[in-house]
Amino acid sequence: MRAGIFIDDSGNPGTQTENLYDTTDRKSWYAVVLTSEQRIQAHSFMTVLIRENFGIYGAKEFHFTDIFSGVRAYKGVSLDTRLQIFEHFATIFRDMKYPILHMTMTSADYERSKIVRPKGKHLIDGFDMTRHEDLTLCYLLLRCHYFLKKNRNGYPPVEIVIDAGRQKDGSIQEMNEFKSDFIDKTIRYVASEKEPMLQLADYAAFCLNRAYWLQNKSKRTDLDLAWLQIFAWADFQTLTMHRMLTDAKGDTKAIYEEMLTKAYKVNDDRNDIGLEEMLGQLDWNNP
Repeated sequence: MRAGIFIDDSGNPGTQTENLYDTTDRKSWYAVVLTSEQRIQAHSFMTVLIRENFGIYGAKEFHFTDIFSGVRAYKGVSLDTRLQIFEHFATIFRDMKYPILHMTMTSADYERSKIVRPKGKHLIDGFDMTRHEDLTLCYLLLRCHYFLKKNRNGYPPVEIVIDAGRQKDGSIQEMNEFKSDFIDKTIRYVASEKEPMLQLADYAAFCLNRAYWLQNKSKRTDLDLAWLQIFAWADFQTLTMHRMLTDAKGDTKAIYEEMLTKAYKVNDDRNDIGLEEMLGQLDWNNP
């Protein structure tokens, strides 16, 4: 098996957190990067876990939104049992230390970053850069490129596999303009039921998205605090996120809002830039 980048998205369309800067269309993409050896090992233990999961619950895959919510195959399963599944996968991520890269944007980030979008589409390799969902994914792939360039001995050549949804299962997307020597010029879209590594990406995406929601929640329940303990145990190796120790019972929303205010203030003195010009300035050698 080849080294691979396995990507899943996360978000809560139509809803938003209590954070001052959040919107109802926030989009996040998460990439779990596996060496060939890690992929072989993970495929082996995931095959066993998926078989056990089907035998007990009748679920063909681990879908962590369903598991946490206790719906579909997990309807009637006790909360303690469902949290034990989360604990098991947290231990996997803690032990294996898979690198995780991430990118999040909202439609408001164009204006916040002084980027002027054209009225029509701006297509590059099938990505419409006027849609923040597509631009976010492209930036994530660029971050993957930087990571692989720095760690070239451990990974290339690397294939990219994205959970089907953005495109249908079995689709192939060519990336002729993608200037990376470390990543395949094609993206494969695969249903997560068919690719166990995407179920690992689903776990990371669900957990990191839920942690974002809870850090922007002013009042946390006992369940929230119990789940955050599991999240902390996983010790996700998020290479593109700011890591900070905080009190789970403290005002983390205020801390995060202050960080965002400082980050966005950097753009105050910048001039507007057209989307095409901004994309032309991307540096493929330095992050």
